[in-house]
Amino acid sequence: MADAVGLYDELGGDDRTVLVGHDWGAITANALGAHPDSPYRRIVSLAVPPLGAMNGAPLRLAPRQVRLSWYTLFNQLPVLPERTVDRWLPRLWRDWSPGYDAADDIALVRAAWPTRDHVAAAVGYYRSVRAPWRLSPEQKRWARTLQGIPTVPQLVLHGTDDGCMQAAYAEHAATNLPATARFELVADAGHFLQVERPEVVNELIADFIQGAGG
Repeated sequence: MADAVGLYDELGGDDRTVLVGHDWGAITANALGAHPDSPYRRIVSLAVPPLGAMNGAPLRLAPRQVRLSWYTLFNQLPVLPERTVDRWLPRLWRDWSPGYDAADDIALVRAAWPTRDHVAAAVGYYRSVRAPWRLSPEQKRWARTLQGIPTVPQLVLHGTDDGCMQAAYAEHAATNLPATARFELVADAGHFLQVERPEVVNELIADFIQGAGG
């Protein structure tokens, strides 16, 4: 969250600036949308709706979601994720975006993760979750809205075939969003909807920005 605000300041953001985030980026965008110190007046979140809006989701969804979320615990293990990245990375893309040929995307990810240290940085998000007491005072200041629901205009997008987080969670979250939010399910798209159906996703984002006066 602090990094996103730093980019806003460094790049000269103004009231037209929209923060768009996917997955961990969506968590960041959602939390900033709920934070009184955020400079972003509009946000777009893909694949992860506001965490607080998912409260009260039907319990029948939990067993399957626990199975889908095995990677969150696996990536907290020492050393093993770094050593086995070429096994679990393709599997996640295959499971999360069924029917999508992710060969080129996976190659790009691996090019960005050339060493085990790079992989360790990527899975470090999961390892940090288990140690919230290590947060600095500045991080704690931002983290207080991680479970918040954005108060600024927001677009929430989710793929109907998402194999990481069930679309039913997003549909439930949509019922708990304020009137300033808009929710759209993207048909025939999985977790990486922005690369699977870029034309649809881009059009929805453009419509949202224009509709909000951007």
